[in-house]
Amino acid sequence: MLKEIVIEENKGLKYLKDLFLLEKECFEEKAWEEAMLKEELEKPYSICLLAKKENILMGYLLGRVIMDEGELLRIAVKKAFRNKGIGSLLLKGFLERLKKLGIKKIFLEVEENNKRAYNLYTKFGFKPVNFRKEYYGNTSAVVMSCEI
Repeated sequence: MLKEIVIEENKGLKYLKDLFLLEKECFEEKAWEEAMLKEELEKPYSICLLAKKENILMGYLLGRVIMDEGELLRIAVKKAFRNKGIGSLLLKGFLERLKKLGIKKIFLEVEENNKRAYNLYTKFGFKPVNFRKEYYGNTSAVVMSCEI
């Protein structure tokens, strides 16, 4: 199945509505508003990757480059396609693009109780470097970084 999945860079706003629906499915009350997604997608330093199979959007990753560092902002996979390695494909694609840009370090925040995401990030070499108390309202965040 993974061989048939294409990771492509999204330029522009063509998939904005699809990304917003995926946000709501994956993050529920913590989903970004459509306007927030639009604003981030329009920034010249943002990187948005799509995981697609036969033109079906399965997941996406949103990150950015600021000076010499990368930041992972969002990664989401539709519930029907989870546990199939799609998140890993997206993250691998993001790290490869950052390397090509000469980026050496990447940061992210993850909810302290999101074990699935935490395990994905540690699999790619991310390590906890800080803790942000109540960053997500009632839930704290672990700040992680990775040298690439």
